[in-house]
Amino acid sequence: VRIVQEGALGPLVFLLRSEEHLLCQLAAGVLRNLASNLVNQVKIVQEDALPPLFALMRSSKTAVIEQAIGCVRNLSVNAENEVKIVAGNGLPVLVACLKMEERAIQEHASVILRNLSVNAENKVKIVQEGALKPLVLLLQSKNEFTQEQAAVALRNLSINATNEHKMVQEGTIPAMIELLRSRNFRLNEHASVTLRNLAINPDNERLIVNEGAIEPLVALLLSPELPVLEHTAGALRNLSVLEENKEQIVAANAVGPLITLLMSHSPRVQLQAAMTLRNLSLLPGTDVAIVQEGGLEPLISMLYSSDDALQEAALLALRNLSVHEENKVKVVRHGGLPALLSLLASSNAGIQEQAIVVLRNLSLDPENEVRMVEEGAVPAIVNLLRSPLESIQEHAAVTLRNLSLSDENEIRIVEEGSLPPLIAMLNSVKASLQLQAVGVLRNLTVKMENKLTVVQEGALPPLVRLLESPEEEVQLQVGVVLRNLAVNASNKVKMVQVGAVNPLLKLLRSPNVRVQEQACAAVQNLSVNNDNKLKIIEEGGVRAIISLLSIQDTTLQEHACGALRNLSAVEEARNVIVYEGGLPPLVQLLRSKSHAVQEHACVTLRHLTSSEANRSKLVKENGILPLVELLRHEQEELQEQAAGTLHNLAIDADIRGVIVQKQGVPPLLELLNPSLVEKLQEQAMGTIRNISVSPQYEMEIVRAGGVARIVSLLRSFSKTIQEHAAVSLRNLSVNPENKLQMVEDGCLPPVIACLSSSEQKIQEQAAIVIRNLALDPELEEAIVEAGVLPPLIAMLRSP
Repeated sequence: VRIVQEGALGPLVFLLRSEEHLLCQLAAGVLRNLASNLVNQVKIVQEDALPPLFALMRSSKTAVIEQAIGCVRNLSVNAENEVKIVAGNGLPVLVACLKMEERAIQEHASVILRNLSVNAENKVKIVQEGALKPLVLLLQSKNEFTQEQAAVALRNLSINATNEHKMVQEGTIPAMIELLRSRNFRLNEHASVTLRNLAINPDNERLIVNEGAIEPLVALLLSPELPVLEHTAGALRNLSVLEENKEQIVAANAVGPLITLLMSHSPRVQLQAAMTLRNLSLLPGTDVAIVQEGGLEPLISMLYSSDDALQEAALLALRNLSVHEENKVKVVRHGGLPALLSLLASSNAGIQEQAIVVLRNLSLDPENEVRMVEEGAVPAIVNLLRSPLESIQEHAAVTLRNLSLSDENEIRIVEEGSLPPLIAMLNSVKASLQLQAVGVLRNLTVKMENKLTVVQEGALPPLVRLLESPEEEVQLQVGVVLRNLAVNASNKVKMVQVGAVNPLLKLLRSPNVRVQEQACAAVQNLSVNNDNKLKIIEEGGVRAIISLLSIQDTTLQEHACGALRNLSAVEEARNVIVYEGGLPPLVQLLRSKSHAVQEHACVTLRHLTSSEANRSKLVKENGILPLVELLRHEQEELQEQAAGTLHNLAIDADIRGVIVQKQGVPPLLELLNPSLVEKLQEQAMGTIRNISVSPQYEMEIVRAGGVARIVSLLRSFSKTIQEHAAVSLRNLSVNPENKLQMVEDGCLPPVIACLSSSEQKIQEQAAIVIRNLALDPELEEAIVEAGVLPPLIAMLRSP
C-alpha cells in the first residue's frame, strides 16, 4: 500500500511499455504483487495498466507472459475489473494463453476466465471468443488445480442458456461425465452442476444420458460431500423429466439412495432428492417402489419442516404417489393426514394447493373417505372453498365431492357448513368451479335429510340459472341435483315457483342424450305433484316429453314414459297426450326390453283409456295385441296394468270383439288364479266381466274353461272380485247353452253361498244367476238339492 501511496503506480505502468523485456517482466512482477491488495486492484486499472499488460501477454518471452498474466489474474478478482478486462479486448489474448503449453500460464488464464465468467454479460462473450474448446481440453490436464479452474469456468458459462448449444458441440458433456468419476470431490461437484444446468434443455437431457451419465451420477448419491449430493440429485432431477430417462435412472437403482437423501441434514439436498423422486414417481411402477423402499415416512416428515420449499417438494412427490390405489391408504396409515390437514392452513397458497391435491387423491379411497372426516378434514376443506384462488377452490370442491360419496359423510359435510360456499361457487363465472360445486351437491342431495336443507340454503335459484349454461356437463350435473331435490314434496313446489319447469323442458331438446335423461327425470319427479302437472302441460311439456319416446335410449324412454304416466293421472293431460301423438310410441314401447318402460307405458295407456274417446284411437294404433301379450309377462305388476287397460277398453262393445279376436280371453282366464295377487285377479276378472256382457263372446269364455275359474273367485276374500265373478256368471247364465256347463263346473255351491253375502250387490247378482239357471227345468232339482231354498227364503225377509 505504501508503495502505491508514494506514487509508484504511474512509473511502473510506464515501464510495461519498455522495449527491454527484463524491465517489462520486472514491472509486471511488481504490479502482480501489488495487485494482491484489493484497493490496489482498482488503482492499477485506473492507471490504464490493462492495455500494456495484454500486450505483454503476447510477448515471445514466457517469463514476461507469466508475470503479466499473473498480474491480470489478481486484478480479475475485482468485480469492476471483470467488466473492464473484457471491454478492453482482453479475451482474445486470454484464450490464446489457454492454448499455450506452459502449465503456469494455462493455470493463470483458467483462473482469470473463471473470475470473468461470474459476470452475466461476460458469459456469452467468453464463448464467442472461442474459449470453450481450450477450457474443455484443460479438463484433461494433469494439474488438478487447472482442471478445477476450467471446470468452474465452464460451470459458470453453463448458466447462460445461449451457451448451451455451443458447449455441447465442443464436447463439454463427455468431458464432464469423466469428471464425475474423479476422486476429487470438487471436480465431482463442478461436473454435476454443469450437467445439471445443461440438462434443463430437453435435447441435452437425451445427450447426457446417452453419453453414460446416469451410472456415475447415481454412484455419487453415496458421496460424503453435501455439495456433491445436492448437485448430483439436482442433475438427476433435471434428467428425470424425460420419460425414457426415468427408466434408466430407476434401473440404475437410484430410488434407494434418493430416499436416504430425504433424511439428510441439508435442506438443499433433501429438496433435490424429493423433486427427483417426484419426477420418477410418474413412471408406472416406480410410485409403488418408492413406497415399498420406505419413501413415505421421510416425505411425511418433510411436511413438518419450517422450510416452505421442502414442504412443497414433499407435497409434489406425495401428490404423484397418492395417485396409485395401493398408496392411498398407506399415506394415511403412515400418519400423513395430520400434517396434510395442517398445511391447508398454510399462509403459502402454493403449499395449500399441493396439500389439497394430495387429499383429493387420498379421498378417492373408500377407507380414507371415512378416516378423513373422522380426523376433522371437512372444516379445513370447507374453508378452502372460500380461497381467493380458483384452483384451490376447485380442488377443495372435488375433495368434498369424493368424500360425499360415503353415506356416512353426506350429513356431516352439510353440518360443517359446506353449503354456503358451495352455493356461492354456483355463481362463479368459471364453468369448472360451477361443475365441481354441482358435483358435491349431486352427492349430498342423495341423502333425504339434505334435500330440504340444500333448498333452504338458497341453492335453487343458481341451480335453475345453470340449466341454461353453455356447458353440457354443467347442465347434466345440475339436472341430477334437481332430480334428487324433486323427490322431496315441498321442493317440488318450490322448484316450480323459481321457474325450473321451462329450462328443464328446453333441455329435453338437448343434443346430449345424458342431459335429456336427467332433465326428464327431474320433470318426472316434479310431475308427481298435481299442481305441477298442470304447469308442465301449460309450458308445452307434453310434446317435448313425447318426442323423447322415439329416441333409442332405454333410460331416457323410462323417464319420459314415467313423466307421461304421472301427467296422465289428471284429466287435463289425457287428450293433450293423444293430440300430441303420444299413442303410437306408447303402444310401441309396450314391447320394450325394459320392464320399467313397459310398465310406465302401460299405466299411461290405462289412464288414457279411462276416456271413451281414446279407446277407439288405441285400437286403431294396434294397441290390443301388445297388451294381450303382456298378460303373460313374468312380472305380475305388468300383468295387472295390462289387464287394467284391457278392463277399460272392454267397456266398449266394439273393442270387446277385438280383444277376443286377439286371443285375449285365454290369458285373462289364466290370471283368475287365487294364488295370484288380488289386484291382478280383480283387473282380469273385471275385463272378463265386461267381455261377458256381449252375448256373442260368452261361448268364447266357456269354451276356454272360464266357468270353473270364475266360479273359484266367488270364494275370494275381495268383495270386488266376488262381484265381478258373480256378474260374469250372471251374464253367462243367460245363454241356455251355458247353463248345464256352469252347473257341471260346480257353480251352484259358491253362487248359493253368495246369497248370504253381506254385500247386497253380490246377493243380487247371485240371485239373478240362480234365476237364470232355474229357467232350465232340468236344472231345478239340482238347484234345490244344492241348498238354495234357505238363503232364498231368508232374502224374502230382507228389508
